[in-house]
Amino acid sequence: MLTRPSDARILRSTNRSFVALLIAFAAGVAATPIAMTFPLVFAAIILPVAILSAWRWAACEPTAGQMARGVQVADPCVEAEHPRSSNIHPLTGLATREKLFDAIDDGGTVSGTLALIRFSDYDGLVAFDEQRAHRALLGLSKRLVASIGPGKILAHVDRDTFALWFPNDLDRKQSLNEIRAISYVARQELSDIDRMVPSIEIGLAFCPEDSRSGAELLKRAVGVRAAPEIASTGELTLPSRLPVQVEREIFAIEKALPFAIESQQLSLAFQPLIDFSAHRVVGAEALLRWSHPELGTISPAQFIPIMERIGLSDMIGMWVLNAACREARHWRAAGFGALRVAINLSARQVLDPALLSKIERTLDRHGLDGSAIELELTETAAMADINYSRQIFGALRDMGVRLSIDDFGSGYSSMSYLQNLPFDKLKIDRAFVTDIHLRPESRAICEAIMALGKGLKLDVLCEGVESREELNVLHQLGCRFFQGYLFARPMTAEAFRVFVKAPLEYPWQPSPVAANLAQISERFSA
Repeated sequence: MLTRPSDARILRSTNRSFVALLIAFAAGVAATPIAMTFPLVFAAIILPVAILSAWRWAACEPTAGQMARGVQVADPCVEAEHPRSSNIHPLTGLATREKLFDAIDDGGTVSGTLALIRFSDYDGLVAFDEQRAHRALLGLSKRLVASIGPGKILAHVDRDTFALWFPNDLDRKQSLNEIRAISYVARQELSDIDRMVPSIEIGLAFCPEDSRSGAELLKRAVGVRAAPEIASTGELTLPSRLPVQVEREIFAIEKALPFAIESQQLSLAFQPLIDFSAHRVVGAEALLRWSHPELGTISPAQFIPIMERIGLSDMIGMWVLNAACREARHWRAAGFGALRVAINLSARQVLDPALLSKIERTLDRHGLDGSAIELELTETAAMADINYSRQIFGALRDMGVRLSIDDFGSGYSSMSYLQNLPFDKLKIDRAFVTDIHLRPESRAICEAIMALGKGLKLDVLCEGVESREELNVLHQLGCRFFQGYLFARPMTAEAFRVFVKAPLEYPWQPSPVAANLAQISERFSA
């Protein structure tokens, strides 16, 4: 809370001076001719009253900047008579964080659970109706007070956030059930606040696992705060918790990732795409890699979800597109023929209105046509806006760009979008490829997908092939295109160029499935 106690002292001093002025003026008026009375009244009473009133209004009103930031401003005219307590929140009357910390730190706590409940609508309400926001916050606080059982401490620890402390909770499951119930109650309609249903976020911290310090527990709970979800059973589920070390790593990645491009920490690896029937390399998938000087080599499975969550997929996606096209230009210059580089697109990139122009400019910059690249996207990305996707994909196809569905079978798997969107290839998810020779259900799924691809005149590629047994089954089912460790692991750009040109030794002997492996061993020609 922003306070201005000096304003209150100035107001009291000004009031006393003004009263003294009136007394002196009354004595002077008695000896003044009537004709001079009105000018004196105006100069000595009306004008000072107007100035004083305007000053008092300015002193008690929040500034425009404070209103824009949603700052709760104390009224100096009131605060002079009702000074704020450092342990009691002036709006809700609840304990503040200082009192909460004292209870945790000085209470000889052996164990405990701290739950944060944030009223996430508060800032939005303050922006256009501060009084309504305060009423809603007060209503929510009263609801929380009525919901908690004995022995718990409820505190108002931030403008829009409450903390509930369960000391010495030997039965943590019972504490979590109570928090779940309180969260459910907090999300119910505030009928006396214009029928508003509050949105809340929950954060949890545990003593002693996270810390024994009240301040540290609060930081921990803030760091994992998220909106509760409703399970398919209708039960409210609390946000999941990760180990402290994992969350520290995630935080470090979030802070370092925005600087990865300018620090030249990103690179591309290339995994060959094989046309097994034609015995040749037809291209490579460009895979993003990140090597940080302090964090080391960070797995894409770890940093790509974070990249998408913090809104960097557009920026880093453009870096990948540019770097992949640069390498495709080298392939053309080296005489490797019509190799394509496959580039992954996120859902955010697909929905970018400038996607077409970005791709056109990048291809022009490197002297390439659309046939040099293939764009891979997941079923989820393709279905984000199917009408928009149809227009964009059609324009990309007109440019000569090929489109493929990555990890087919792991997302929507809707037949309608395959019929309505202009794709060229399906990539069967490795979950169906792994140990297919041992899993009849996986074999049946792959067989159905290949039949679907054939009926729709789409190429089908199986990714994640790692054993000869998997290759045998998939080739028997009619698959022609493959990608996986059996053929080659992801490699640097330089290693891929050598891979395309140099003879390749295979880790298996000739089999009935590939009677002509002798020809393949001579070389996967471009």
